[in-house]
Amino acid sequence: MRLTQIAFALTFLLLGATVYVAWQAREESRGAREQVELFKRQQQAQIDVSTSVGSSATAFNNPSAMKPPVPGQVALENTQPPPIPAKNEMATIPGGAPVIPAQPAAAALPVPPPAEPTAMQKKIMAMPTIAKVKEYQADAGFTVITAGKNQRVAKGTQFDLRRDNAVVGRITVGDVIEAEEAIADLDPKSVPAGVTVMVGDEVIQVVQP
Repeated sequence: MRLTQIAFALTFLLLGATVYVAWQAREESRGAREQVELFKRQQQAQIDVSTSVGSSATAFNNPSAMKPPVPGQVALENTQPPPIPAKNEMATIPGGAPVIPAQPAAAALPVPPPAEPTAMQKKIMAMPTIAKVKEYQADAGFTVITAGKNQRVAKGTQFDLRRDNAVVGRITVGDVIEAEEAIADLDPKSVPAGVTVMVGDEVIQVVQP
């Protein structure tokens, strides 16, 4: 009999504890929902205040918007004409494809005719080539030409050096004369200003003694 009473009491206690726990959970859920609702109301109030302030600022910056419309008058939107593009700007056709404006063709510059060579230049170009400069030693002031005893080159013979249609120097054959080569001294006074003797310059007879 006593065991039955104890079991009945334990069952009653467990039932009461279960009811209490369920009630407490419901209260906590209700409190959470109330906090969420309160947070939403605060956010909505802030949004309403911001919208009201923005509308007031817009009306202040645009006084015409604050004036009531006049009966019978139609409100006109911004009727300013669109800006005219500059000449060097690209227009756009429907579809977004750019249209490149035609550029005026550049006028072709006239090409001057080649200058007619002078009589002296013609005489220099008409001279036959005897040899060529094979080597030039600027520090020592002499050249090696591709003509020697086989071409009857003798000591003390003078030659001019030709490049295109101009004389770039005068040389005098020295002591060293071989079968196909000879060493000749360069007269520095005969070289025009800004000109340097180069390998490949042609050896010709003296144009003007």
